[in-house]
Amino acid sequence: AAYAQRVVQDRCCATAPVGLGHFVMIRALSLSLAATARGSFSSTGSDGLPQHASGGARFHTATSVSGGRRASILDAEWAAGYSEQEAIDLAYIAAAEGCKGDLSAWDCGQCRKTPGMTDVRRQDAGVAGTHSLVGRFRGRCLVAFRGTDSLVSLLQDLRSMRVVPLPGCSADGETCAVGDGFLSCYRVLEPHIKMDLAQIGCDQEPVSFTGHSLGGSLALLALWDFHSSGLPVAKGYTFGQPRVGDAIFARAFKAALAGVPVFRVTNRDDFVPHALIRGPFQHVGTEVYYWDRRTYHLCGRIEDPMCSIKHEDSLLLPLLRCGISKYICGHRTYFAQEQPEPPLLLHCLAEPSPPFLPVGARDSP
Repeated sequence: AAYAQRVVQDRCCATAPVGLGHFVMIRALSLSLAATARGSFSSTGSDGLPQHASGGARFHTATSVSGGRRASILDAEWAAGYSEQEAIDLAYIAAAEGCKGDLSAWDCGQCRKTPGMTDVRRQDAGVAGTHSLVGRFRGRCLVAFRGTDSLVSLLQDLRSMRVVPLPGCSADGETCAVGDGFLSCYRVLEPHIKMDLAQIGCDQEPVSFTGHSLGGSLALLALWDFHSSGLPVAKGYTFGQPRVGDAIFARAFKAALAGVPVFRVTNRDDFVPHALIRGPFQHVGTEVYYWDRRTYHLCGRIEDPMCSIKHEDSLLLPLLRCGISKYICGHRTYFAQEQPEPPLLLHCLAEPSPPFLPVGARDSP
């Protein structure tokens, strides 16, 4: 355990920006060591899809999607609205928000993958370690949030281990609570985001929200805030997002945004979605669970036992992989099988980037 902790501190911090994953790694290690006796991944069927914990029923395989992937679902209603290509595009935009400097020309490495982004505005609220990007993507209004990238934003992540009341949010007569750091970050950015949207004519148009890691948490709070304020929202996509609030917030969010598609994309080997433990925290939105980078599952319910949550007690290997290199880290390799230059590994510079993953790494779960 001591050796693994040194690997986390020495190797991961040297190969990737300071992030939510850094403080999460210590927690993930303790969870893994404490839960080793409870086993690792659940069993699979002959087709490689996960078995249900009770009864052995497997996901049903649905229609093929881009690149010959298989999408498996529990209920056809949950499939409505999810587009893998749209998710990939938004992952590139969320990653581009992490690039430094002026993005108005939209010519960064990730920008080259998503032509059609115009009217770009960004806010860097250094005092809170938070950042946002506003623009029109192929004519539609979009807000993207950056993940943790500095010591200040890391401290905001740590503050989110403590929950605070969310004003104006309740369910069944109880007040919602969300992570303190997440809420503080969003409150700093909120007026600037709304001002930027108004400047590009998006103050009365439906807005979509996206973000990776901490940015995904801010995207959910923005969805809640905009909807609660009577502003139109279109949809949300998050990637590797930790839990944001408690079970009361989850119930209120589901009831209020029942008609809004909110997709929480997870990798099998990404431990950050399990960073803030269940009990005081609970996920929201429809989980899109990538089982092996080639097959995704649209999960039928919140904290679905057939999806990524079943790995939250088996985080030691994903932890160590992130300690070795970001190129085999599940928190950074979203869509690595589908894209030769994965969104969260692509260099911000506009010139071509070197190969990303070792031979065979994209095929490993």
